[in-house]
Amino acid sequence: RDCGGHGTNVASIAAGFNDSTGSTGSTAVEDASGFNYGLGIAPRARLGASKIFRCSDGGFDVGGSLTSLTAAAYGAGARVSNNSWGADTGGGYNSDSQEYDSLVRDAQPSVAGNQQIVEVFAAGNAGSGANTIGAPGTAKNVLAVGASESVRPAGTDGCGVTDSQANSANDVVSFSSRGPTDDQRTKPDVIAPGTHVTGASPQVGGDYNGSGTCNEQFPSGNTLYSLVSGTSQATPEASGMAALVRDWYRREHGGGTTPPSPAMTKAIMVNTATDVAGGSNGKGGTTANVPNGDQGWGRINLGSAFDSTTRSFRDQQIVLRETGEELRRTYDIADGSK
Repeated sequence: RDCGGHGTNVASIAAGFNDSTGSTGSTAVEDASGFNYGLGIAPRARLGASKIFRCSDGGFDVGGSLTSLTAAAYGAGARVSNNSWGADTGGGYNSDSQEYDSLVRDAQPSVAGNQQIVEVFAAGNAGSGANTIGAPGTAKNVLAVGASESVRPAGTDGCGVTDSQANSANDVVSFSSRGPTDDQRTKPDVIAPGTHVTGASPQVGGDYNGSGTCNEQFPSGNTLYSLVSGTSQATPEASGMAALVRDWYRREHGGGTTPPSPAMTKAIMVNTATDVAGGSNGKGGTTANVPNGDQGWGRINLGSAFDSTTRSFRDQQIVLRETGEELRRTYDIADGSK
């Protein structure tokens, strides 16, 4: 019962599959350039859904605690959690942020050991002012995602986003929430394209009303897809990348069995992001070099993460336990452009 259509759109951005052809008519599955609507970042990933907004009034309702919600998801097999929701706390770190900081490390606190899960959160759509990041995106251990522009001329969408806000992936869009947090940490962590993003529409049940989308049917008259603009759409792109990073790391660096920790997953995505310095910052100027409160550490980049650059991976292997204890390593820079 995805009445608004927001969740289905988001889910398909992360992991939708579409290998069909056809770019005309009310059942088009490709755009004019041959790009498939509804094709996600990690189309072979398994998906689960937790309904947290009521159909009756749109209210937030997890039916228990955030911990029980997360524990149930982990128990059902979830290892990456996309959260295209949050509260406008103006950079404040609240009890929900604190709870998710613990859940990243241990999603099932009642079970022995640490059950780790990657938590990805939307930064929020509170605008271009500093200190507008929302919670739980203000949490320290989650990956908070802001929005750059996409590149899709679709006219002004139902949320008021124009083609000029969807013409360069090197521009930060004006509505994307910014850091720093109240305690002066850099947020968002990364950005991803978040304007005029297409995704699947619900195809079962009679409750879909499109209230959670910008364009309920996209292209016009097409009941298969919707179009939405927001950090909610940038977030599942990062979640899909996190799923691919997890699979790749397990095969390439984990002996086929050991996945990266959430901290390593975040580190890989942050350190391989593209600096969009020089593009529009969405507030009348140009974006400064990373890191900063407009773009975090940059726009996520799968190509950079999986390229042939020589890298060293050390995932929670050294623990500093005493005051004043330190670890130093020295490296030669093989390529100063990376």
